[in-house]
Amino acid sequence: MTQSGNAAAAGTPRGWQEQAPLEIKRGTHDQATVDGRILVCGGFNPNPLEILGSVEARRVQPNGTWRPLASMTPRANVAAAELDGVAYVAGGFVIDQNGDDVEVDVVEQFDPRVGSWRPSPKMPDRRAAASAAGLGGLLYVAGGFIAGAPTDLVIAYDPRDRTWTEVAPMPTARTRLRLIATGGHLFAIGGQDKRLDNLATVERYEPRTNTWTGVASMNEPRGVPGAVAISHGNNRLIVVVGGAQAVNGEVTGFLDTTEVYDPDTDRWHTLRARLPVPKAGLICAAEIDGTVLAIGGGVLTDDGLAATREVYALKVTGQDA
Repeated sequence: MTQSGNAAAAGTPRGWQEQAPLEIKRGTHDQATVDGRILVCGGFNPNPLEILGSVEARRVQPNGTWRPLASMTPRANVAAAELDGVAYVAGGFVIDQNGDDVEVDVVEQFDPRVGSWRPSPKMPDRRAAASAAGLGGLLYVAGGFIAGAPTDLVIAYDPRDRTWTEVAPMPTARTRLRLIATGGHLFAIGGQDKRLDNLATVERYEPRTNTWTGVASMNEPRGVPGAVAISHGNNRLIVVVGGAQAVNGEVTGFLDTTEVYDPDTDRWHTLRARLPVPKAGLICAAEIDGTVLAIGGGVLTDDGLAATREVYALKVTGQDA
């Protein structure tokens, strides 16, 4: 396993720049980019507690305006991804009649040609705080909570025959992770382990051999960070933003740092540019030119956890990478 790089790459001179905010405060939401639009789906607002089914979208052009779309089933800690021009949202938490978090097996899909959500075959297990990615004609869902415990199980959905299949499990059980598809591989990034300690480790899935291997770890452990793959010249990079710090499930702080991973060199480095405020439970997406967006998420205040509407943009330059 290659150790993390210590390249002294700098953030852009302007750093993170504020863009048009979301319409609704959100944390533990997710996104899928389809038909040139970034769809922000579900999540929750803790003050007062509300599980969200609303969806809003904007174009991938710079500084677009967010507009509401058709709503889905309300869920928090969802796993969303694009596959073959369709957005999927899998699993998540709902609140039962006793006020407890309950995992669900619900999967819904949004076809932009239709403009509405419809049911998709349910997952084999009820799970929440998983992560999803589309690769090679399959929708993968990895990790999360199953029956209240972090899992290493990974499943794949084939829309051609509308079936779910279990693939090789991750070496590490992870919840509140990010799953990123790039360069023909999946990368399971960060999250929390079975003790609910935050993870810096990263594992790569090779679909041709159905195997996972460890790659270079991040410089900082991160739970529920934002993450996105971008094009940078002829290379593909993974950008990871913010996230929570926790030990035994107790949150000790949120992060304002950003790390970039180059799969070709198996190295991470931390940018100088910092978020205006430390965040976790945020999501990331990319504009058409590769600019990274940090969207919504939770912040820690004197009154506890609060969800946000802010959207920040960062252009990763040649100096950065």
